[in-house]
Amino acid sequence: MKTAALIFSVAADAAILYLFLRLALSKSLTAAIAEGYLLLSGYRKRFSKRKSFEGYYALKMKENAEPFALPDKFRPRAPLTRAGDDNMPVCVFNKDNNGTVILYLHGGAYVNRPQKMHWKFLDRLALKTGAQIHVPLYPLLPQGDGPRAFSAVSEYYRSLSPEKHPVVLMGDSAGAGLAAAIAAAEASKPEKLILISPWVDVSMQNPDLADYDRDPLCALYGLRRLGEMWAKDCGTQDPRVSPVNGCPESLENVAVFAGARELLYPDIVRFCNKIPNVRMIVQRGVHHDYPLYPTPEARKAARQIRKLLKSDR
Repeated sequence: MKTAALIFSVAADAAILYLFLRLALSKSLTAAIAEGYLLLSGYRKRFSKRKSFEGYYALKMKENAEPFALPDKFRPRAPLTRAGDDNMPVCVFNKDNNGTVILYLHGGAYVNRPQKMHWKFLDRLALKTGAQIHVPLYPLLPQGDGPRAFSAVSEYYRSLSPEKHPVVLMGDSAGAGLAAAIAAAEASKPEKLILISPWVDVSMQNPDLADYDRDPLCALYGLRRLGEMWAKDCGTQDPRVSPVNGCPESLENVAVFAGARELLYPDIVRFCNKIPNVRMIVQRGVHHDYPLYPTPEARKAARQIRKLLKSDR
């Protein structure tokens, strides 16, 4: 009896602790653990100080000069093929499927290739929906820049004949910013525009951002440096790199996912306020790009995305 009472007491204490953490952190315990892991990994430090940023950027210069390869140990369950050319390779899930066509632009601050989490997210989406998903590996820093990537991806978007066959334009972070810029500029609009934590202003000069500079994935210093490099000669105010300065009011059927604690949140709100009838999904307590991580909040976002893909609007 004493043993049973002890087990019950421990279980009750654990349940109370769990509920306390849920309320205190405004997120699932899994999301809290994931954020703690990201903070301990030191990823944010790569973007927060000059010396660490320059070392990180030097590493990416070497990596991005190498031929693209899928991450080690990633084994797609949905059919995955290669297309495109050496200037811009494209990976396509479910190439032979008819139906929904998605053009997905990956994030990574315009300096990172798609990570394993991107591929797993897209693989699950391809399996669950049967959609044909095109993932262009657009030119990244330092070999690429904003105007060059905008031109290359816009051309690929037009090759999918959006005026004849509906195309969903989708992306996360930097890729979502590029997707928004292309959607606003194209005469043939995407059927839907689904953006995850979009980077819509690479200048990073909004004074409200300082209050959100605690994101475990990114920091003001590094994103300002990368934004300037990505804009190159066109300047950080150019709508090709900062779509908040373009014509977001021309966009239709837009859904935007954002974490309430992410660094980019103030600019995402500013962007969404310019779009008529935008659907903005804000998840409290979570960080940048939260739908790509293995948490209950991400699974909820995945269900919402699949529902959006099925809806008439």
